[in-house]
Amino acid sequence: MGVKKAVSTITEAAMAAVPDDGLARRNAVVLAVAQALAGGNNIVIVATGGIVGAMLAPDRGLATLPVSMMVLGMWIGTLPFGALARVDAAAWEPAECPVCRAGSTAQSPGSRRLADRTK
Repeated sequence: MGVKKAVSTITEAAMAAVPDDGLARRNAVVLAVAQALAGGNNIVIVATGGIVGAMLAPDRGLATLPVSMMVLGMWIGTLPFGALARVDAAAWEPAECPVCRAGSTAQSPGSRRLADRTK
């Protein structure tokens, strides 16, 4: 399957998932392509890291050190981001919502920019 066909398939799937939101479709396509490129990047690094490391390292035992550091860095970086993903967000029923009781309308973060675009 070629890249053009893959992007077309992703775009069609995104359009079927969210038919009324063009921004969400675009974001889904961009994120899918970025994920594919990021996954391909790791394969290239692993495949060439040992070869280049063997040519540059003074000792052959250090040939896989760059790939090992990449894996270690990903492991170390995953733990803090995993903890951030577990942050609890408060949620209320509409009758109990303090923002609604104050007479204000609830807004999700970032929605103000989208509201400005429609004016």
